[in-house]
Amino acid sequence: MAHRNGKRKHFGKGAWNHNTKQKSVEPGLSGLLFTCHQDERRAIAEAYSLIDQLCGFDEKKAAAEQEDDDAALEKECAEMRSKGGKWNQRKQRPTGVKNNLFVSIPDVDASTLAAKLVDLCQKEQRCRFIQRVLPVERTEAAELTQLNKIIPELVKKYLVEKDGIYPTYALDFKARNNDSIKRDNALEMLDDAVVALCPAAKVNLSDPDVTFIVQIVKTTILAGVVHGFQRKSRYALRPPTEESKDAEVPEKRQKLDDSDV
Repeated sequence: MAHRNGKRKHFGKGAWNHNTKQKSVEPGLSGLLFTCHQDERRAIAEAYSLIDQLCGFDEKKAAAEQEDDDAALEKECAEMRSKGGKWNQRKQRPTGVKNNLFVSIPDVDASTLAAKLVDLCQKEQRCRFIQRVLPVERTEAAELTQLNKIIPELVKKYLVEKDGIYPTYALDFKARNNDSIKRDNALEMLDDAVVALCPAAKVNLSDPDVTFIVQIVKTTILAGVVHGFQRKSRYALRPPTEESKDAEVPEKRQKLDDSDV
């Protein structure tokens, strides 16, 4: 029997991980986080359709818009489309959590895009599968040290004094498939940041001007900011008259969407 000479050859670099399925959102992204029920495949198609509708209208319509946010959003989307098909880089990234869909959208203001989606979908019924959207300004590994970097940066950016008045604020926190970061951790960090950077800013739990969004989804922090969160039905993607139908959703489905693990 012939004997092999020399050492056994190793697999090429990265061969072991070549076919490994990604199970959570990677750090360094921005985009939109959707919650859905039933068919995730149809839900993501629905989300793509709405995103494309808002970022794909023609230049004449963009010029006719009177709101500054609309014009800014269209300009960003137009720039993306002109950069060698960069718009095609908007794509779903796996969250590892059922009924939670994250769409990475580079170089677009996620807060403005989410607000436009909500305005569009609350005027008339457009969604069958996606239920809610949240803007994600940045993603980081789910570690306390990372969260303690993100929160002060968001506070400094969004709690800005205007005519001697600071906007009121609140925190919206949820953890899914992760117990390493608690709501109390995020609250303490937010309080410390406000005291250090804008001590005159006040909490308003019923109708805050600014809501800091912290979603811990498996091994990733998804953080962003929403304006008028309570006034816009917590960014539900349906007309306000449709909100009452949430009570008719089976309890099991609600648990899938709202449970903290």
